[in-house]
Amino acid sequence: MEKNQGRIFISDDLRDADSTVTERILGAIEINATGMEVANPSRPDVRPRKKARTTDSSQLFMTEQPARPVARTDARQDSTTVRAQVELLDDALQEAAAGGHEPVVRMLLAKGANVNAQRKESGNALYAASAGGHHAVVHLLLNNGADIHASGGLHNNALTVASFQGHMAIVQLLIASNADVNVLNENERSALQMALVGGHEAVVRLLLDNGADISKKDSWGTDALCIASYMGHKKIVQLLLDKEASINAHDDDANVLEVASSAGHKVIVQLLLDQGADINAQGEEYGGALQAASYEGHERVVQLLLDKGATVHAQGGEYGNPLQAALVEGHETIAQWLLDKGADVHAQGGKYGNALQAAARSGSESTVQLLLDRGCNVNAHGGDMGMHYRQQQG
Repeated sequence: MEKNQGRIFISDDLRDADSTVTERILGAIEINATGMEVANPSRPDVRPRKKARTTDSSQLFMTEQPARPVARTDARQDSTTVRAQVELLDDALQEAAAGGHEPVVRMLLAKGANVNAQRKESGNALYAASAGGHHAVVHLLLNNGADIHASGGLHNNALTVASFQGHMAIVQLLIASNADVNVLNENERSALQMALVGGHEAVVRLLLDNGADISKKDSWGTDALCIASYMGHKKIVQLLLDKEASINAHDDDANVLEVASSAGHKVIVQLLLDQGADINAQGEEYGGALQAASYEGHERVVQLLLDKGATVHAQGGEYGNPLQAALVEGHETIAQWLLDKGADVHAQGGKYGNALQAAARSGSESTVQLLLDRGCNVNAHGGDMGMHYRQQQG
């Protein structure tokens, strides 16, 4: 064990824990109901004794220092020591739960470890066992009073982390134990949304069957269908659509089709279009699905959208239109397609004001030449850069 600023931390040997290891850690002490340490004469002192070399050169042998007393029964026992002993049990419980060591968890609970003790970074023992997929340990902790709704850990609660990890049996057990399927983590994401991030179809289906809110948005304004579409989980997207998720749902920055297009998931884009998604629906960040695919350079998605009738004249988003979105990142092939479909080389708007300034920003000589060949006005101003130029000219 290692001491650090008055707090005792568990060494790595507990991760390999069996009952003998835990007996060593507990040593020859007992903790009574009040948290006070009392002597346990039935257990030997298992702590190694320090050996000191004598300074007398005439005695070339090792002598042993007396072992420190096992425990103090003085009522004035240092409270820091008591707290450290209690924390030792609580920390050991979380380590054992995380490792799935059911016999050790049972032993520590019997010794008075607090089943609901919290660590800021890693939650409590139930959270740790749920994250690790240790069904027997989760069951044991619940039977010993673990708070199923306790907050803590990276994903905030046991159901959310089990859903994210795809531990179906744990999710079933927690739901059967009356866990709230719509409880949220710190980012206001539910167990359903975390299962979607992980792509766990069976867990998603289970949560939906038990009342998970399909339309709930997280702190970024993203709902279940947007998450599944961005992650590219076709079967889950279809499942959500079958459960009547809104095909034209959108987050604060983009609609579902725009989200799928920005991620380059052609199969998802095709599915959404087949289900009636509005191909020209506007979004805040990119401006629409075609702008998103053009900016990100997803040629197959751009071709699909053009074939399905997406307008090349769409306005909106940071870069104004699909042509500027493609040019600013130097996607010459996409720019050529858009021009062939009738994109206006002189259209104004967006961050850079016009297509030529967007192409110049990318540093691509070939895209600049492409625009000059199409008759771009080299003296046209617009956008943030054009405004700066006009201000300098007075």
